[in-house]
Amino acid sequence: SEVFSSVDCPVLILPDEITPQLPKQIVYATDLEVDASHAVEKVIALASFHHAHISFVSIKKEDSPYTAMD
Repeated sequence: SEVFSSVDCPVLILPDEITPQLPKQIVYATDLEVDASHAVEKVIALASFHHAHISFVSIKKEDSPYTAMD
């Protein structure tokens, strides 16, 4: 818990028995209700760094006025 209180970035904690692997596929899901351009830039940078493929998924809430994208 000290790590979480001392950093201002996302943290991924893995158990000792897990062997970390580089991501090959990253999925970014959004409801498109807020400007997430900063987050998208970070996802693109992460994927570029690891030579991973990105899939963007639009999530529509049931009560949302937005329509699905083709």
